[in-house]
Amino acid sequence: MFCFLRELRIRPIVAGILSYVPGLFSWWDSRRPMGNTSSASYARGIWRFHLENYKKYIDGRVPPAVAEFGPGATLGACIAALCDGVEKAIALDVRPYASDDSMNLQVLEELIPDSNRAMDRALLSDAVMHVGSDERKTLLEYVAPWTDLNVLPEGCVDLIFSHSVMEHVTTPIEAYKACFRWLKPGGIMSHKIDHSSHAITNSWNGHYAIPKALWSMIVGGRPYLLNRMTPVQHQDAIESLGFKILLMEFEMAKDVDNNSTCRSVIKREECQIKTSTFVCQKPLGTV
Repeated sequence: MFCFLRELRIRPIVAGILSYVPGLFSWWDSRRPMGNTSSASYARGIWRFHLENYKKYIDGRVPPAVAEFGPGATLGACIAALCDGVEKAIALDVRPYASDDSMNLQVLEELIPDSNRAMDRALLSDAVMHVGSDERKTLLEYVAPWTDLNVLPEGCVDLIFSHSVMEHVTTPIEAYKACFRWLKPGGIMSHKIDHSSHAITNSWNGHYAIPKALWSMIVGGRPYLLNRMTPVQHQDAIESLGFKILLMEFEMAKDVDNNSTCRSVIKREECQIKTSTFVCQKPLGTV
C-alpha cells in the first residue's frame, strides 16, 4: 500500500521545502548546470534530429524559420540551424538562461567549419552578438519568458522543436497551444520527451507512484519541475488542439532498467515508456 515510500529520496523533498524561501530558488536556478547545450556537437545533434523529422514530411527542405523551446545554457541548436541555412531562428525559454554571449560565440566558432553558409560568418557572428537587443532584429532572436502567446506573431515559423523539455513545462497544453498559434499552416512541431524521474526517485519511473500531495511538496515553490504527463496524455493534449500526428515513437523500458516495483506503476503500460517522440503538423487551411 505504501510502496511509494521505497521511491522517496530526501534531497528532492528538502529542495522542495527550501524553494519556498524567498529568492533561494532563483539564486540556485541561475547557477545550476543547464544540460549539455554548451557543446557544439550536442547542439548540432539536437538540431539535426528535429530537422530530419521535418524533412521527412516537407520534401526534404530546410525550414525558413524555426523556433526552439527550452534552449538551456546556450542557443546552440538555433545557431546550428542558422549554420544549416535557416533564415530565422527563435529561442524560447521560461527564463533567460542563455545570457552568456561568449558561450554562444564559442559554439558558433565550433559550428562554422561544418556550416552550409560559412561565407556568412560575419552575419552569423553579428546575430549572436546582438541577440536580445531591442534596437536590432537579426537572424537570431531570444524570447524569455515565452508564456505570453503574443510574444511571437501568429503563423511566423515553419518548425518548432524541443528536446527533453516538454516534461518540465508546468502546463504543456498551453505550450502546445502556443505552438499551434505560432506555426504556419502546414508547419511542423517535433518534440522528444524524457519521461524519467530525472533522479528524483530511486527508480527511473518511480515519480508516477508518488501521491499528489507529496509530489506537491517535492515541487514546492519552484515554477517547474516535472509535469508527470504520460505519452498518452501528451497525445491527447496535442490532438485536442487540432494537430495531425504524423509520427509517434516510443522507447520502452527494459528488464535491466531500474524499474519501479509499485503496482500502481507496473500495471500502467504508458508508465513503461522512457522517451517519446512526437512529430505533428498544423493542418493547411487553419489559422
